[in-house]
Amino acid sequence: MIENNMKMTNGFQFDNRKPICPPKEARVIVREVFDENIELGIDNDGKLHIGTNQQREIIWPENYCVDNFVAENGTAIWTSFNAIVCFKPSSQDHYIINSACMIISCVFILMTVMVYTWLPELNNLHGRILISYLICLFVGYALIASMKMLLYFNKNSREMCDVLTIVAYFFLLAAFFWLNVMCFDIWRTFSGIHGVMTNKIRARDKFCTYFLYAFGITIMLTILLILLEYYPMSNKRTSCFLSGNNRFLYLYIPILILWLADTTFFILTIVKIREIKRQTSVLNSKDSVTHDVQNKERGRLCLYIKLYIVMGVNWVLEVVSAHAAQNNNIWVYTDAYNALIGFFIFFIFVCKRKTFLLMKKRYAQFLGKPVVRSQSSTRTMTTSVKITRV
Repeated sequence: MIENNMKMTNGFQFDNRKPICPPKEARVIVREVFDENIELGIDNDGKLHIGTNQQREIIWPENYCVDNFVAENGTAIWTSFNAIVCFKPSSQDHYIINSACMIISCVFILMTVMVYTWLPELNNLHGRILISYLICLFVGYALIASMKMLLYFNKNSREMCDVLTIVAYFFLLAAFFWLNVMCFDIWRTFSGIHGVMTNKIRARDKFCTYFLYAFGITIMLTILLILLEYYPMSNKRTSCFLSGNNRFLYLYIPILILWLADTTFFILTIVKIREIKRQTSVLNSKDSVTHDVQNKERGRLCLYIKLYIVMGVNWVLEVVSAHAAQNNNIWVYTDAYNALIGFFIFFIFVCKRKTFLLMKKRYAQFLGKPVVRSQSSTRTMTTSVKITRV
């Protein structure tokens, strides 16, 4: 029947019948429902493989049949190799659960942005970089959640799906570029590369440079995505947002490159810190302003490493879940972690004694109460005066 299209082995046989589909599943002809050029293949144990390695569906022998199907368009008649399979629509529960998890993360991310915006002490260069990162992550997650909610309620058109995909791609990728900016900036701080301008002007110019870098490259990659995948408009995409080879090419590969760069910056920074520690150990100046500044920057490095790990685990889970699409339980762990990302970020950057003290001080100022200077602040000022006199 189709001996020229497959290799038959011992113990393999054909049944002359249509597949018996379980309840809630329907029989569909693969190349009529999906892409007419989609790959079909049968392995040695009789399982049908639909699609490529990056996006493959595996059908058990009792759930499909293959043959040369006759087709016509009114003027011509031809035969083509095709398959009838038992098709189960995607679980709608997945969409709503995934959306709920992302919305939970968005709430914590938004709370972190509000705290850093509300406190003047945190509204410095490093705070603005973090806020930019969090806003991009918030918008990206919110758009992905919106797409899944629209799919759940069956309100998503192809045009709306394409627009949401492009905008979500832009902000998610921009978030990883801002994370790369964080890693570069902390390395630059410890490397001793400084200009001759004042700190205020230098911080402003640095942020503008970082802004152009993070959004400039993201804009170029987004334009490339639009030109290669969305222009001219194509109806061959069978899913909302990126999937299969497209997701690996346009999203995962750029993130992998950024992750390798981030790892390099962290390693160089840690090496530089060890070098500085050896050089300053002879002075033993634990009360010096320089020592306090270095401790502050080391604390910032620890925060960034924690964020780097949190987002790294998320990226690994996303890649694994995309590659192992046949395992229906993978998305459960991915969704659970998506719900925790925002909480992790809030815990890392807000749930600190220093931040709580700043919030308490800011709230007292809001109520018009006098602010009492802490003992640590007094000691820092006294130390500064002594060093200035010397």
